Amino acid sequence: ATAIAMLLRDGANEAEVASAMRGHIAADMEVLTWRDMMPELLQAIAADTGGTVIMLLILYVVIGFGIFGTVMMMTAERSREFGITIAVGMQRGRLIAVTVLESIIVSMLGALAVRAASIPVLVYFTRHPIVFGGDYAKAMLAYGMEPILPLSLEPMVFAWQGVIVFALGALSALYPVFVLHRLEPVRAMRG
Repeated sequence: ATAIAMLLRDGANEAEVASAMRGHIAADMEVLTWRDMMPELLQAIAADTGGTVIMLLILYVVIGFGIFGTVMMMTAERSREFGITIAVGMQRGRLIAVTVLESIIVSMLGALAVRAASIPVLVYFTRHPIVFGGDYAKAMLAYGMEPILPLSLEPMVFAWQGVIVFALGALSALYPVFVLHRLEPVRAMRG
């Protein structure tokens, strides 16, 4: 035998296991982790992670502008109503609080609706993953990986996406604050 491969139950402590094994083997033998043996795979993982981060940033910008556009239209369409409400005697602070609360509730409902709609799709693709073909499948097989696109039902993934969308909604809720703070009731009532 020229090599022995070990599969650990918990891959997080691979460096500790390799270090402990080095003290119990002969001097002419060597213990390598998968990171030591396949630096190309490590680089491919880093490149894939970087691409994923860039794609997520682009998606968050699109989502942010979508939320902001909705909040901006809600505010612009009701500027006359806001002017009348302030002229009748409603305090600006209360009107701002109601508008901000409304924006946050719309953002939360949107995030929950998307989550509810996406779970059945994710469950389906978790049980029936997308299978790659052609040269891409050959390249993945060369690295010892199955040519499939597995999806995750990890709860923290959903939690972070919800938190980020909620934060974008809360940030967009600052627009009505700015508009209502500077709103002149007479000009708003005239349209």
